[in-house]
Amino acid sequence: MDIGDWLRSLGLGQYEAAFRENEINEQVLPRLTQENLKEIGVGPVGHRRILLEAITALREESRPSNAAAASGSGKRDPGVDAPNADIKVAFDGSMEPSSASKAARTGNSSNWRVAGGR
Repeated sequence: MDIGDWLRSLGLGQYEAAFRENEINEQVLPRLTQENLKEIGVGPVGHRRILLEAITALREESRPSNAAAASGSGKRDPGVDAPNADIKVAFDGSMEPSSASKAARTGNSSNWRVAGGR
């Protein structure tokens, strides 16, 4: 990402030299604060707000989508067990201790019945 191009796209190209002089690059940019912007010479509040909103948008673009993560549509390596994989345990409806709950108490998982796991 070219910081100068990004600033010009926001209509704030006049700050390109200040960003370069202060070594603001794509790693530093997402962590800039209003105080940092003041320090490097971004005076008008409106300009700082534009920059902070654009920085927030950059942060959100770089994060995985919550919807994708929730739906499981994110890419996974099929050879790796996912820590959040869906596991369904069969329940027979009785109030009697099942072999699974006995196994849980005793640590013996050989009697557990798992349905629909990955």
